[in-house]
Amino acid sequence: MMKKFSPASILLILTFTMSAQFDAMAKSKKCDKYKKKYEDIQAKQRQPNNNKRSNQLKDKARKSFHQWQQCKQGKIK
Repeated sequence: MMKKFSPASILLILTFTMSAQFDAMAKSKKCDKYKKKYEDIQAKQRQPNNNKRSNQLKDKARKSFHQWQQCKQGKIK
């Protein structure tokens, strides 16, 4: 036999599902600035640079990538 769910339980399940999706979307939008910064640095790395500038950009790219990943994991507020 199939168990019937009450309308209240269905509504609770839908509410939980929708709130989880909105939370993920909000986190994604919040982290967009970190992603954009990382992509901008990568674009600068593709331009011709001297050795000193290349090393500076490499360090900036590493740090910005780390910030972006921490944001995606919810560790940056």
